[in-house]
Amino acid sequence: MQKKYLKTLEFCLQILLSGTSRARSLVNYLMSLASGGHLCKHPVDLTLQPHCHYTYSNLTKVVKHFHYTEAILRDFFTAYADPPKVLHSGKNYYTIGYDFTKLIKAYSHSLESRVYVLMSNPVVGKVCVTAGYVLGALHYLSGAGGFAPMVSLKRIDAQEDKDSVALSQIASFMEANEKELEKTLLFLLAMDAAFGKAKILSSLHKHKQLVGLVRLRQGIKVWTLYKGSHAGKGAKRIYGDQYYLFVTTKTKPTLRKGVTTTITQQSITDLTADDEQTQKYQLQNGKWVIVTLRRYNNLLIRTKGGANMKDKPFDLVMVTLQDADSGEMVFTRPLFIAITGELKSDVSTWEAYKEYLQRFDVEKTYRFSNNNL
Repeated sequence: MQKKYLKTLEFCLQILLSGTSRARSLVNYLMSLASGGHLCKHPVDLTLQPHCHYTYSNLTKVVKHFHYTEAILRDFFTAYADPPKVLHSGKNYYTIGYDFTKLIKAYSHSLESRVYVLMSNPVVGKVCVTAGYVLGALHYLSGAGGFAPMVSLKRIDAQEDKDSVALSQIASFMEANEKELEKTLLFLLAMDAAFGKAKILSSLHKHKQLVGLVRLRQGIKVWTLYKGSHAGKGAKRIYGDQYYLFVTTKTKPTLRKGVTTTITQQSITDLTADDEQTQKYQLQNGKWVIVTLRRYNNLLIRTKGGANMKDKPFDLVMVTLQDADSGEMVFTRPLFIAITGELKSDVSTWEAYKEYLQRFDVEKTYRFSNNNL
């Protein structure tokens, strides 16, 4: 506790000694956020905190005065980040997460470049469309649970491709930490199912020290590496047997040349797992569950849109949860996590699962920001 206090004190002193005219006001507002920010429903409430000696008008001046670039903020944050964690393989690592969020500006008609965005609707099953902005954010995942601070934030214009913006933010972050990566350092990147496609997975391979933990959608097709012999002078066969990310094998009627035939969609569970382990684990709500992890090494997905996946195998972790008391499934569908990158073997099956769980801190951050900021 004393160590954290000294680090916080040093953080505030560095701001005060920065030489800017409104440094004292900024520290006051930061202390107010830290001490009672969770109770504030509006920025004006910060001025009512005991640590704040300024009025609301000063807050707008502070925000307008400090024009830090992303690189400056990132360097400042890095100096106060927690030390890296250590994998079972002995390598140091940090966990980061990426996701898209929205900023609702339905009644701000004077703002430029607003786009249509989806928002939650109290009517179940209905979608509500409003106006606002789409944001792409890269987060630092500390593992403590709760808030996941942003290390990169970009507003995505209507003409921009969301995936391209995400990849550019990740590339910029990796380039900025190039010197640190030389010290046997890894970055684990946790991303949800929206990024489980060839365009993203292929691009992540460009960063040698980055291991992606990407959720894959239920029901997509994956292939094993072909291990048979190659006859003839043609191109060597790469894709082996085909499997679907289902729990059980299914049959599906299909129409081909006017004739209805039945095809079999073979479940990934029919493939022998390279690693399987079961552990008892307590969820954040206090419930005890039995976590079963099955790992399938060196799987492939098809190349799409020019994103080559033939030489980029990934490991797949299938996660199922059972109630420790009743034995019933906690979720009807399993969680599928792809472990991508050249150093994927440095991450164990359990580490991949535990680090991916931190991605849900991103959702808590967005919920808090939308409700309180």
